[in-house]
Amino acid sequence: MADAQRAHWQAAYTQHPQMYGTEPSEPARHAAEAFRAAGASTVVELGAGHGRDALLFARKGFTVHATDFRLQCHRPGTTHGSRPGIRPRRRNGMAAHSGV
Repeated sequence: MADAQRAHWQAAYTQHPQMYGTEPSEPARHAAEAFRAAGASTVVELGAGHGRDALLFARKGFTVHATDFRLQCHRPGTTHGSRPGIRPRRRNGMAAHSGV
């Protein structure tokens, strides 16, 4: 099942790399304000895709740990993974990115 889901998302992002756009989602904008009001300083984002929401959280001053099921969610020069302050890692076959 996990391999099938990984293959599905890999194909989807390969065929439509900007399917969700480049701007942060409205729920992420709302969440950033709610997290700030609650005094949170760290955000964990599961299913980060290209990282558009994770980047918003980082820009708002949160420490961000973002992960995605796809193995190649961030390719240097084409996605947010190549931006300063974002460090890609791989754990247990999943792409993981941390940034401040």
